[in-house]
This record gives sequence, structure tokens and C-alpha cells, in this order.
Amino acid sequence: MLRANKTQTSPQKVELAGQTRSGDRQQNPYAERFNSTMRDELLNGEEFDTVLETRVLMDGWNAEYNTVRPHRGLGMLSPAVCDMG
Repeated sequence: MLRANKTQTSPQKVELAGQTRSGDRQQNPYAERFNSTMRDELLNGEEFDTVLETRVLMDGWNAEYNTVRPHRGLGMLSPAVCDMG
């Protein structure tokens, strides 16, 4: 939902209501941490030949990231361990 910024009369000034601004790292640090980690651990070290290969490798990395890999936000525990209890 877009709404005009009431303090500005210029129609070019529009803010997003209830959403973070695109590309603003400080508005969504969790997404930025994930993107940075994926870039460092997967994307910078691989050369993908096909879209299928890219999807398979990214799905495998994502599954490991979401189950096995320890996370700082979880006290260096893996999500699987935290789900147990």
C-alpha cells in the first residue's frame, strides 16, 4: 500500500506504509544476513552451467542452512536442535 508523505507536497515523495524500503539493510537485518551468508558460502564459490544446476545447489544449501547449520541468533545451535526443545 502506497501513501503520500504528508510532510512533502511533491508527488515524487512516496513512502511504503507497513513495509521496509527496498535495499535498506538496517530495515531488515535478518534478510541481509541470509543474503550475505548465501553469497559468501555458495554464490561466490560456484560457477553454474545451467538453471537446473543452480536450483539444485541452492536448494541443497538452503536445506542445510535451515536445518543443520548453527545460527548466531540461536546461540550457535542449529534450527533442528532448537525445534527439539
